[in-house]
Amino acid sequence: MGYTSGNEDISDIAVSLAKLLRASINRADMVMVLDEMKIIDSYLLIQQYRFKDKIQVERKIEEEAYECYMPGFLLQPLIENSIIHGLEGQTESGRLYIKIVTCEGGKNLYFAIGDDGKGMGQEQLNEIRKQFVNIGTGNSIGLANAYRRLMLLYGEACQFQIESALGKGTRISFYIPVTREIVDE
Repeated sequence: MGYTSGNEDISDIAVSLAKLLRASINRADMVMVLDEMKIIDSYLLIQQYRFKDKIQVERKIEEEAYECYMPGFLLQPLIENSIIHGLEGQTESGRLYIKIVTCEGGKNLYFAIGDDGKGMGQEQLNEIRKQFVNIGTGNSIGLANAYRRLMLLYGEACQFQIESALGKGTRISFYIPVTREIVDE
């Protein structure tokens, strides 16, 4: 309807929502970073329509990282957290950044999702870190689920970190070993 009535914004949002829902239903355990970023692009298109110029997105993604595999549908909840908890309540515009690069001689992928939003004090940050290990507590379900998935898949090799400061924003970062192909067992 949006397309036929000439409202391309509505058409684009409907297509992005369909892609996002399809990806969440057909969720694969492991996907290429390229495919994960397509999901993120759909999610961000919807959010940028919602927030207009209030959120600026910056990306730094290495070309060779796109060909690597990662756990599917992992980044969207982290980005959603940045938008909802970091940027949504601000009156001024904010910045969301996504960084995915290879490091340690190509052995690991480094991911960082962050914002320059309201941030958290040390007490709140400590509470969120406790929720990672105490299943079913607190409000940071998406963040805790991402942490638990990474721990199940990679253990301490993922080096999951969350940093935040009031008025300065929050950054979630982690490393995972590079996987360039998936072997069916």
